[in-house]
Amino acid sequence: MIFLRPSWSFIAIAFYASIGLAPAGSKPIKKAAMEVCADYSGVGDLAQATVFSDGYQVVITRRSGQTMELSERQSASATRAVSKCHLAISANSEKAAIAFATASGIFVRLIDLPRGEFAQSVEVPHVFPIQFDIYGLGFIGHTSQLAISQAHYQSTGEPEIITQQVNSSGILEQDRHRATGYAYSEIYASSYDYGRDRVWFLCPPVSVRIDRQPRCTLTSASLTSNDEPALEVPPPPDDRVIGSGQPNLGSPSNDSIAMLARHRLWVYSFTSKAFHQMNIPETARHIRWSEFPRAPKFTADGRYAAIPVDMSHGFLFEEGGVSHGTKILLVDMNALSIIETVQPEHEQSLVDFALRNDEDSLTLATNWGKDWQVSRTPLSRLLK
Repeated sequence: MIFLRPSWSFIAIAFYASIGLAPAGSKPIKKAAMEVCADYSGVGDLAQATVFSDGYQVVITRRSGQTMELSERQSASATRAVSKCHLAISANSEKAAIAFATASGIFVRLIDLPRGEFAQSVEVPHVFPIQFDIYGLGFIGHTSQLAISQAHYQSTGEPEIITQQVNSSGILEQDRHRATGYAYSEIYASSYDYGRDRVWFLCPPVSVRIDRQPRCTLTSASLTSNDEPALEVPPPPDDRVIGSGQPNLGSPSNDSIAMLARHRLWVYSFTSKAFHQMNIPETARHIRWSEFPRAPKFTADGRYAAIPVDMSHGFLFEEGGVSHGTKILLVDMNALSIIETVQPEHEQSLVDFALRNDEDSLTLATNWGKDWQVSRTPLSRLLK
């Protein structure tokens, strides 16, 4: 049996939301949102970014409910490529940054979160002649050091990643660090692990059939240094899924890495060298049904995760498939158990999401293609 992994081609990446954005003193202009992204800070503030055809807006919602809106218009010459909006928040919740692709490079805007103000902006030029939509943005470790990475594949098959950093004054440093993987290894958006200062190289696909895919070790390289020791993840016991379907990765803690692939969630501890597994149940509603989890997001303490799972079915006698939207699994990472499954009624595809631990409940912010929605899942029954 051949399993098809849903991709962004099945997902609605263009959606419509009317939000006013205009210079001071003029009437708001209605624009269709091109991209959105969001995340919670360590202190529980929600940052939501929306990118338009001629500007962008950031809404910061404090845990207390206070809302602050920041917006800026850009010239029409800054035409954007079709690219996902990126948002990063520092571990100390002092800084945030949004990034999106432009015709000439990657535009980055720094944000002072405590003040609720825009800080410096940086334009990162393209470093490769052919650009892939696999650039990354994040704060290194527990610092406020922002890094931006760009990737491409060399003619010999090795992935190459160039990373530049933004200093404390908001100036792009000219030093570029280069990291390469082994031939035909692959990188995806979830390959960037800024908390560990790493980029992970996924196993090259050998066969479309899981049972014919050889087991493989995940390798990595530092994004900013040549002196970091090697860090690897061995193949899980009795499972070849890490080498097939290209897993999405996540980092619930400094000691562990999560690997999500079809039907599986594996959590590997670097200290104990042990794997823990949770099966991901399917909700099949069609023949040739397929479900594949995307990259997860975690609460600031790493205790809970939100795992989006894209659902689709393939055509019987031709290539292609039909999307059946996205469901979200809320997971207790300590017990490796599903707390709740969140799924819209009309098979909508998830655009972005964020998760916060409120001790007695989980707060989930989701965007299914139009407006942001916030829901809460009580944890009291789990704490008894």
